[in-house]
Amino acid sequence: MATKTIGDLSWRHAGVLGISPWGVQQYIWANCFRQLGGIRQELVDCPSPIKEVEAGVVLDSYQHSETLLENLRFWMSTLGVSSIVLNGAREDAVSLAADVDAARAK
Repeated sequence: MATKTIGDLSWRHAGVLGISPWGVQQYIWANCFRQLGGIRQELVDCPSPIKEVEAGVVLDSYQHSETLLENLRFWMSTLGVSSIVLNGAREDAVSLAADVDAARAK
């Protein structure tokens, strides 16, 4: 199920990434992104790699995409459901770890 969800997300990302210039994407991932550990990630403030006029053209492309907004809404919903599922799995794992620790202490 998780693999399917991740696979489903990739085509939604393709809408945004397909509109975003490749050089801008490379710049963002190289200069404006940090992997904090595990699944924690952070976008950091950094200078724009393109001029304001070029950025305006990209933003205009986002605004005029016929499918981008509905795909992003669906993606946000999927992330919300994934968060619920992962939180439940985390709670189960913590409970199981406590049970294992209690069994070892006997």
